[in-house]
Amino acid sequence: MTLSDLYREAFTTQRHFDSLSQVAISSIAAVAGGAPLLYKAMSAFPVAGAVFFVAIALLWLAFRIYERFDTHAALALNVAQAIEAMPAGDPGAKPVIDGNIVHGMAHVFLKRGEFPSLMTTPGGYIHRKIRLFVIGATLLFGVLGAGTLYFGLVLNWDVQVVEEEGLDG
Repeated sequence: MTLSDLYREAFTTQRHFDSLSQVAISSIAAVAGGAPLLYKAMSAFPVAGAVFFVAIALLWLAFRIYERFDTHAALALNVAQAIEAMPAGDPGAKPVIDGNIVHGMAHVFLKRGEFPSLMTTPGGYIHRKIRLFVIGATLLFGVLGAGTLYFGLVLNWDVQVVEEEGLDG
């Protein structure tokens, strides 16, 4: 694989993983918006509050998937950046990063320990904002889930009766 082939593959891989991380962000928003609607549809059941706990699990799963895809996109971008920094000599030369010949992006992902200069950790402005949103939604859904389960199961409080008769009884 030549430098230009690897450069093109690195940018294509970066775009692919960046698109997947955007889908994961959309999934976070969909779960956060859909949980209250699902609870409303299931509010006749005493265990409807468990919907919020399922939403918490799905939020964190989508967030971890976002982190993974974002890290993969950053790794691919680092490969492209390393290729840009290589001297422009023989166009058929093999790309060498950290003393190892790179055979393609699959090789970099498989042997990431051999390329310490390419490694990155999740972070940045958008990552912090999404993490804060997920933490806030987790706290909110945890309180709502625990409260509705407590009132529904322990106190045998029926949402439908309260809505029909009012709070005065």
